[in-house]
Amino acid sequence: VVTVRVRLRRRLGAALKEKQEAQVAVLQLQEELDAAHGEAGHKELKLLKKIIGSLEQGLLLERNKHQKVLGKRGQEYRQLREEFEQLKASERTLRVRVKNLTNELAFFRRG
Repeated sequence: VVTVRVRLRRRLGAALKEKQEAQVAVLQLQEELDAAHGEAGHKELKLLKKIIGSLEQGLLLERNKHQKVLGKRGQEYRQLREEFEQLKASERTLRVRVKNLTNELAFFRRG
């Protein structure tokens, strides 16, 4: 009975030791896997940051281009509006002159 217990304890000890070694091996493999993924993940993250930076720069360029076009259009609009107002004033002046000349012509025809 004693020898059976001793043998079982030895087997249990060996099994526990084997289990502990297996756990250590699993942890080491998991650390290696995490490190490998970490490097790949780091490279991927770096690439994604580079792409994002490029897209942000492109967006900034497009925004600046749009602002320039918008500024030019605004300036054109102001110039056209000013020209329109000048033409309206000129038209009013010409209408008054035509009216005066029409009245003057009528006066000379009567007279």
